[in-house]
Amino acid sequence: MSCGCQLGSQNSNASPVIWRPDDNAKPIPSRPNAEIYRPDILQSIEKTLKELDGELRELSLDIHAHPELRYEERYAHDILTKFMDKHGFEVTRHYLLETAWRATFTNGQGGRVIGVNSEMDALPGVGHACGHNLIAISGVGVAIAIKKAIQEFNIAGTVELLGTPAEEGGSGKVALLEKGAYKGMSACLMFVLAQPFSLSK
Repeated sequence: MSCGCQLGSQNSNASPVIWRPDDNAKPIPSRPNAEIYRPDILQSIEKTLKELDGELRELSLDIHAHPELRYEERYAHDILTKFMDKHGFEVTRHYLLETAWRATFTNGQGGRVIGVNSEMDALPGVGHACGHNLIAISGVGVAIAIKKAIQEFNIAGTVELLGTPAEEGGSGKVALLEKGAYKGMSACLMFVLAQPFSLSK
């Protein structure tokens, strides 16, 4: 099972088409009668996240209590990789950078690769004021929920979670990108904290 959408040619040997906001091309379903939105899959993901709530909160508080600056996220590296091990992922510690890591899970043969980012670093003097402990656990939760969904619904594919160091002034994701960490991903997701705002005057 795949999402069933592509842009441009139906020829599977053609180069992938990249859509840009100012393009006039519209997505062409490769499987016109396939369901793209699946409420049952969404319910499975939400159920998994609710089940993980207590564990994720504990993990977040632990990271928050041990703030580490860019490229020094050794404690966060160790507890996050241990957590992903426990949840059945294949974990690569010190992936391309000393404090980066990767956790992957594959179901079946082929399918898409969905990437997820988990930031970990803190700020000098103010610790986790930017909430990277929350970004870390959000990535962890989403990756585990995707894993369970692709197993439950027998969807061929891979979920790949990257522990990304040095967001605050160290360009950790840029370094990982240049080293090929994102190669092969169909999409990569990340949660970022935002303060609610109003458009009213």
